[in-house]
Amino acid sequence: MEATTKTTYKKIEAIELEECLNLERHTLYKYELAKLYNVDIKTMVAWMDLFIEKLERLGYHKHMKKLTPKMVRCIIDHLGEP
Repeated sequence: MEATTKTTYKKIEAIELEECLNLERHTLYKYELAKLYNVDIKTMVAWMDLFIEKLERLGYHKHMKKLTPKMVRCIIDHLGEP
């Protein structure tokens, strides 16, 4: 499991700035998005709670680990580019 996590972090770090600006095309785990914002998962979830109603309209629920591209776009719209 640890090797997978390290691989995922390397994948995230390898995303170029141009791709970061087009994150709405990517499905990401919450921890991956938190890593891009340089915060821990608890902080990311707390920020998401500020606009939870909008995320829920997109199909989000608090136990989801993977975010759809529309959810990622919504988060970026509210928090700004990572």
